[in-house]
Amino acid sequence: HGPKILDGAKRKKTYLYAFLDDATRVIYHAQFYFHEGLPAFEHAFKQALLKRGVSKRLYCDNGPVYRSRHLQVVCASLGIMLIHAKAYVPQGKGKIERFFRTIRMRFLNQLDVQKIKGLDDLNSKLWAWVEGEYHRTIHSRLNETPLDKWMRLAEHVHYVSPQIDLEEIFLHR
Repeated sequence: HGPKILDGAKRKKTYLYAFLDDATRVIYHAQFYFHEGLPAFEHAFKQALLKRGVSKRLYCDNGPVYRSRHLQVVCASLGIMLIHAKAYVPQGKGKIERFFRTIRMRFLNQLDVQKIKGLDDLNSKLWAWVEGEYHRTIHSRLNETPLDKWMRLAEHVHYVSPQIDLEEIFLHR
């Protein structure tokens, strides 16, 4: 859950979707939305694929968004193994939960929500922070920055092939 920001004349709650690489802690993509649900998740997922490539596995929570038939089809079409966290075992989501805590402590606490001009403004500030600070700060478990580790392992990254039509893959049937 993110901050309440202006949407037109009234304040609305925001929701954050983020995709983290397990090995490097690089954030594939992170974005706030005014709604939580399959369309927001799919948009964020598509952006993650375009920015950082196709991962071998997608490890998700057990909510309805992550259990949708459509997400199963998208992952299968891209050769991604969809794995769901075990119910009532929060340790399985420790890395992403730690990232969300870092967002709260190091990004949101420094943010003057009154000066945010809308969702695009909030997301541009978030991504500037992710790329400018989070990816460039030495991670205690890695003993290097997420970006440095990502670059060391870059030869293993599989980007979306130009022959793949993501719009068609994400098309609801």
